[in-house]
Parts: sequence; structure tokens; C-alpha cells
Amino acid sequence: MEDTQVGIESVNPPRPEGKSDWSCGDSEHAGACRKMLDEVHKSRPALKHQAQIPAGSGIPLKSQNTDHSVTTRTIAPDGSYLREHNDDRKGDVVDKYFHSDPKLDFTEEKFKDGTVARTDSTGTKTTKVKNANGTDAGIKVEKPDGTSIEITVSADGKGTSEEHSGPAQKDNYDIDRDGAGNSIETRNVDNVERKKYNFTDPSKNYSVDSTWSESGKSEKYSFANEAQNYTKTTSQQGNTSLVKVEYADPSKNYKIETDATKGIIKRTDASGRVEIDDKEGHESHSADYSQVERQNHNGTGFSQSLDYASGNYSKKHWGPDKQDNWTLSQDKSGNQSLKLSDGKVLAGKDADTYLDSIAPKALFNKEHNFVSLGGTVCGNQPERGQVPVVPTDPHSDGCQFASGDITTPSLNFSNIYEKVAPSSVRFESGTGGKTHDIGSGVMVAKNNDECLVVTDDHVAKKQAINPEHSATTSDGKQYPTNVLYQDPTRDLAVVSLKMGADADKVCKPAQFVKNKNEIKSDSDVAMLGTPANTPNLLLASAKVSSLRVLTRQEFVDKNNRPDGAKAGTLVADVDAPLKPGMSGGPAVTSAGKVWGVNEAANDSHGVVVLLDQQDAHQLIDHALAR
Repeated sequence: MEDTQVGIESVNPPRPEGKSDWSCGDSEHAGACRKMLDEVHKSRPALKHQAQIPAGSGIPLKSQNTDHSVTTRTIAPDGSYLREHNDDRKGDVVDKYFHSDPKLDFTEEKFKDGTVARTDSTGTKTTKVKNANGTDAGIKVEKPDGTSIEITVSADGKGTSEEHSGPAQKDNYDIDRDGAGNSIETRNVDNVERKKYNFTDPSKNYSVDSTWSESGKSEKYSFANEAQNYTKTTSQQGNTSLVKVEYADPSKNYKIETDATKGIIKRTDASGRVEIDDKEGHESHSADYSQVERQNHNGTGFSQSLDYASGNYSKKHWGPDKQDNWTLSQDKSGNQSLKLSDGKVLAGKDADTYLDSIAPKALFNKEHNFVSLGGTVCGNQPERGQVPVVPTDPHSDGCQFASGDITTPSLNFSNIYEKVAPSSVRFESGTGGKTHDIGSGVMVAKNNDECLVVTDDHVAKKQAINPEHSATTSDGKQYPTNVLYQDPTRDLAVVSLKMGADADKVCKPAQFVKNKNEIKSDSDVAMLGTPANTPNLLLASAKVSSLRVLTRQEFVDKNNRPDGAKAGTLVADVDAPLKPGMSGGPAVTSAGKVWGVNEAANDSHGVVVLLDQQDAHQLIDHALAR
């Protein structure tokens, strides 16, 4: 609207105090003029100064307010409206329009951020919001009855999101539009959330009714074709989430179990067939296990079939190495035939001998048994390419084997184990009979007939106080020990294993990273060690969650006394569960190079003291100088 000012006649002498100083006379615009004067009169207490405006001068009426804002009043040429313009001198303005017909009155607010709000005579307020670049960000309409609609424009400017609200339940719903004619309408009625998915192709439309209870969530999917309808229920049982999908036709039903802790997803269909995705790969099997197939991330896998009627069994194994590829056939009498990748066929004991020769062997005990964390022999055995790993479930017996983990894709467990296991050591108390595990270590150098091992100082302290303490190497042999050097600040120590003539053959110092800077946050790493009660060397894969310098004594022993690395020590936090007994064991890179020593362990994460090649050499020098 474009305003043309209408003058106001002055009145002499002035009217009594509290009345207007101006008169509108008898002009054709007198009605609108008097309406303006009424507004002036209402605001008079807040006015700091009023100017006398001669009749017909064409000068608008201005007022300087006590808050330093300026109010300007003007009248349209035809007298149809009066405009009151208020400028706060800070970038925000308010325009009020008064008409002969009050139904046409409205107020418009303009803010320095580009927002414009307009309120009409009914009390309906419409607010338009702008983005920083001047484009429309959205609009909100608020009505006196309490209902409102707020429309927000998507970041790409194509879609919108509508939020409808009001005092009645039917007034509250949302609509999301993608700008291409598709939309999602969401309503909540009687504790049921209903979503309607509408598409440009109506045949694709469907709705979802969701309800919640203490046991979980239930979703009912409804389609134009009722045969497609199904119900999905989701519940949580400990660490496992369970999803059940049920159709009118039961043969289509299935369920999905997900164990976030173990990283296992298991899908079972109506026939009982199971599909499993875990950290190592994918497996499928029939309900009676007569058909099983497995494909691991490391390239190994197998398929096997069993005919229960005839008793015939066959298993085909494959992998990247030549010896990984073979096919085994066996009849109900136990007669077996093994066909190798070169076409050679072995039968009977020859087949057993071959399969035993390529099967993984447990280290650190002469019986080569894989032993649980409870000290009993594991009932299950690893496949070729798998190694014993630290269980992610704190309640597991520890008889877990893996070739890799999708969360640390750069780690090949078998390669790391093969490189590091011969350099690893288990420290224990007692000789002959029953022994007690007290920690782990890693070989760092050979000195004549001695093998020098780096471990934690809190592990070495236990070695130093008992002459019966010994160390076991990966081949299961035990050697007497002697503590040569201790660095209590970093909780590091060097222990000598007296190997005698075995030194040249058994002492295999590990490789260390050249510089600690090679280790970064989010690096894929592995920690190895021998937990208490089991002779086996276990591997834990992890990512480095942080690198930090200790600012205080953080660690305590089992009696809650200060122990371990002290303030000033550079450590890394890793997101892997470590077990007691793994302290002092090596932390290695994907290339099998040692970058630190396990410092502290629990069932959720671990701490490693960083150690590079130079640090290792300094420890050796200190040890040999004594």
C-alpha cells in the first residue's frame, strides 16, 4: 500500500489535558482522521514529543517514543485506512493498518532476519520465514481457536514438511511432501500412530499402524492388495533384538534375531531355514542341518550335505590356499574319501591324518588343546584360518574362533597370529603340577642363551618375588625367569628367560613399529595375551578410540591399591574387551608389528602403553647394563 498523507487541523487553544491536541474538522476524511487521533490519544502517555501539524500540509504525524523508537501515522488519500508505522531503529518495524471497516484491519511485523508476521482482524497470524540467502524457509499460520499449521521447506527447496496442531486430537498430524507428488501423513489416534504413504501411483499406497507396549513395538502394514498385508513386532531380550513378521499366509512368516554385542544377525523363515551374518561371514542351513553353507570374509568357506535316510555325508571346502580346497565324502558305515585340489584321493586313516595336519593347533600347551576360560577343553574346534579370540560376551566360556571381524577389516587374524604367537610368552607361578597364570609378555631380544621379554612392571613384580615363577613359550616349553630391569613410571619391565641351548631356536624377537606416531585414533589393532585359567593365546581386535597422556594414577590392583602406569605415560584406549592375564601382552598393527604393551583390562575396553622401536632398544640397553 502507498500512503498519501492527510493533514490534521490544529486546535487553538489546546484541548484539556489528556485529550488530543488536534481536530479532524469536517473534511471527507474526517472519520479515518478521528480514528487516527484515537490511536494517538491511546499512546499519548508514551510520547516524548508531539508536533503541531497545520491542516493540509501533507506532513505525517511523527512521535519520538521514550524507548527511542519512532512512530509515524499517515492516512490514505481516500480516507479508507490509517497506517501506523513503528520503527525501533534496530531493524524491526511494525505496521498497523486501520480501516473504516474494522474487518479489514491488520498488523504486519517485519524483522531484520527477513521474517514477516501478519495478524488480521480475526486474530489469525501468518508468519513467513526466510533463509539467510533470501529464499523461503517456511510459513506458520496460527488461528485464535488454537489450531495452527507450520510448513517448513526442505534444504533443497523441493519438499515441505507440514505440522498441524490444535486442541482436538484430529487437529494434530504431520505431512511430509517430497515435491514430486509423494507424501507421508502421520497421525496419532488413541495411542496408535498411523502413517499413510501416498504416491503418484496410487497402487503403491500403504499405511502403517504402530503401537508400543512394555514388551516392544507392533506395526501393522496395510496395502491396496490385502495379500501383501503383514504385522511386524519388535522386542528386546537382553542383548538380542527380535523381529517377527507374520502374514495371512503363514508360509511367508519369518523372524530376525540381532545380537549387537556379538555382531550376529540370524534370519529364520517359516520352513526353519536359517541365514546368519556374523563378524566373519555368512552362513545358511536348513532346519535339520542337512544342508549347510558357509562363506567367510577371508575367502574360506564350505558347503555340506547329509542324507538322513542313507546316512551319506559330503563336505566341500574352499579357500585362497591350495590346501584349503578339498572334498570329503563319507557313507553311513564311516568309510570316507578325501579328494584334494590336485586330484589326489585319500581314504580312511590317510584322510584323517591329512585333515588333522591342516587343522589349527593350540599353542602354549603340549597337548595342543584349545581350553576354555574355565580351564576345560573346548568342545568345538576352529576351522582352518581361524584363531582363538577374546569373547565379546563377558559370560562366554571363551571357546570362540574367528578369522576376522567386519569392524576391523584390515586385520587378518591368521596372519597376525602366525607372526606374533611365536614371540609371545605366558608368565606363571609354580613349576610342575598346577600353575597359576599371572600375565603375558613379548620377546624383544636374544642375549646369548637368554631371551629378553618386555612385559608390565606389575607383572614382573610377581615374577621377582617367587623363584619358582616361570614362563611358557608358544611350543609349550617352560623356562625359569629373572627380572632384569623395571620402569615403574611407565609400568614396563624386562624379564630374562633362561633358555640355554634352546635360545637360537625358540627366542624369536617381535618387530616393533619405528615410531609411535604410526598409531592414530580409529586405527585397526589387535591385542594378544593368555588369560587366566587357559593356556591359549587369545586375540582381541579393536579400534584405537583415543590417545592420551595420563594425568594421574588411574589403575589399581585387585586390593584396590595404586598400581600400573603413572602420570605422564602415553597410552591408548582401545574398544576391545581384555581379560585378566593379558596384561603385558603385545598390542600389534595389521602388519603384526608391536606398538605397545597391554596395560589394563576389563570386559568392555582396554588400555595400552605405547612402545616403539626406540623405546624397546632403550629398555634392552637398561636391562643389559645391569
